[in-house]
Amino acid sequence: MTKLVASLLVLAACLPAQSSSKGAKISCPEETWDFGSVPQQQELKHVFKIRNVGDDVLDIRQVIPSCNCAAAMPKKTRLAPGEETDIDVILKTLTFKGRLEKVVTVVSNDRGRPQLRLNLSGEVLPPYYVKPSVLNFGKFSKSDPSKELLFKVVTLAGTQIEIKEVVSSSGLLSVRPTGDTQKRADGSNSRSYVAQVKSGATVGLMRANVTVVTDHKKLARTVIPVTADVAGEVLLSLQNLNFGACKSGQEKSKELVVNKSGAADLEILGVDVLPAGRFDTVVEEIEKGRKFKVRVSLRKDAAPGYLKGSVNIRTNCPGEKTVRAWFHAFVSKN
Repeated sequence: MTKLVASLLVLAACLPAQSSSKGAKISCPEETWDFGSVPQQQELKHVFKIRNVGDDVLDIRQVIPSCNCAAAMPKKTRLAPGEETDIDVILKTLTFKGRLEKVVTVVSNDRGRPQLRLNLSGEVLPPYYVKPSVLNFGKFSKSDPSKELLFKVVTLAGTQIEIKEVVSSSGLLSVRPTGDTQKRADGSNSRSYVAQVKSGATVGLMRANVTVVTDHKKLARTVIPVTADVAGEVLLSLQNLNFGACKSGQEKSKELVVNKSGAADLEILGVDVLPAGRFDTVVEEIEKGRKFKVRVSLRKDAAPGYLKGSVNIRTNCPGEKTVRAWFHAFVSKN
């Protein structure tokens, strides 16, 4: 055992001495800097502290900024162990809007980390903005006069903007201020408005705009898209009547129920099936002015072939003078 230990000691003595030196080593206490919420058309400045924490001279060879970003070479490009210097960075927000993320790359002789990435970020906001930026009312009945959405016009801190008017592009959509003005924690100001779809709006998908008009030279107008899916007061239990395969001379029927919402009573003035001559219809009132049953029957003398068309129910309801269901059937020869 003693001979083995002695041999190991001799072998260790013969090996070259391992250097404890770690060379130049770059360090930055804050490699990431977030400016937070910032306005457009600004120059944002930040100073990154660069330090040599190694035991050899650190050479800073290049400082490479990404676009919209300017970075000055440090005053000292050669740092002795323990020395530090500053890299000044300017980030231009220009007319960008949204999340902004940029990188400044510092190239040095640090073998373990030849490229140090310094990260800058921020949320760039226009002088004023609307929240939410889109108004979607979803689906509702045209008889509902209480369908409203609240939105706010937010002006950034230090920005003097006069809101001249907030207007709608549609006579079926009204906009009014609530009178609620708030000073927010970040110094911005918030004004509240209500958009309302008027009772009796046209059935179907409604598209309109709300426009905020201001005295700002570069952002005089902001347009807010508005959508609403307006359901009618006359509702059908079925939109498609599938008669399937039928034999010539066979009598086959389908039924659909017509329901009425809203204050006024419903009258069914007639039912037309197009193309004509292949179906008969019967209307039965189940609940006065509120609910009807419509029976659609394939006629025995219907010509063979593939049949498709519409069942057109004529009513007294404004804006819904005709409501439709669709049918298809295949009549085969005997």
